[in-house]
Amino acid sequence: GAGDEDPSNYTKTLLDKVPKEHKEKIRKKLNDMIIMDLIMNNNDRHSGNLLISNDLSDVHAIDHGNAFGNGMSGVKNSVFRDMHAANMKVTVDEDMMKRLKGTSLGHLKLAVGGHVEDWAVAQTFLRTRYVAHLQETEGELDFERFRTVMTNLDNTAYQPDDTMWANLPNEEFRHRQRNGQLPEQLFESWAQDYLDQVTSNPDHPD
Repeated sequence: GAGDEDPSNYTKTLLDKVPKEHKEKIRKKLNDMIIMDLIMNNNDRHSGNLLISNDLSDVHAIDHGNAFGNGMSGVKNSVFRDMHAANMKVTVDEDMMKRLKGTSLGHLKLAVGGHVEDWAVAQTFLRTRYVAHLQETEGELDFERFRTVMTNLDNTAYQPDDTMWANLPNEEFRHRQRNGQLPEQLFESWAQDYLDQVTSNPDHPD
């Protein structure tokens, strides 16, 4: 199986096995898959939800039944974790950046409005702007901003997902929580600033 050499990092082992002529293509598809999962707040991306061709020349994301949650709450991506552990950066390239910035709230309503609630459409729109913002300001999408945190319905209780925080002590989680540095807290802080800018500036592009 693809995980024979390094069962602790399925994604790296998969990429190591991909033939040289397909390696960059697969690496790019996994990168872009992670970005779209973050935008959709997909809570269920792992090796079992990757459809890989027998010759390892192509890969597709399947099963999006746990997408479109609130904010960044619960976002869970084992592929992202694996790439982070292998020091592989996730970045938004120029083409995707143009598409993200060119996606309006109206576009999203037309695309998914018949399938999810209005609040979920609005949250998804905010995540497109958030992802673009992080790429522009940090040059990559840092996994530390997306480690899985479980919250209750009103976002007042936070707990780490063990599979995403296993290499960090519990005190680090509590430290980040106290300093407003958990993924949901960072997103909410950014979103409030962004909405303040939009509502106070009649010339804002959004």
